[in-house]
Amino acid sequence: MLQIDLGKINLNCHFFGGENIEFDLDPNEVTGQREFDALLNFMRFLGSTTGKIVVLTPENFLIAPILRCSPHSDEIEWLPRA
Repeated sequence: MLQIDLGKINLNCHFFGGENIEFDLDPNEVTGQREFDALLNFMRFLGSTTGKIVVLTPENFLIAPILRCSPHSDEIEWLPRA
């Protein structure tokens, strides 16, 4: 496991396989705008560094992304659920 410290947020990377990079976080650690911005900046960094789309999903629920970041844009897209 690799742990990345984003201030009050800890991201944990588990190496399950080579196809995806998966991080988990405790949503309770995102207590304000500063923490949320740190998470979004990490998503942008990961996308631009890997050249891959980065998505934030509920745990073990890949079919329901909450946020998505394209590697070719700094924009984070919010994906509301119906």
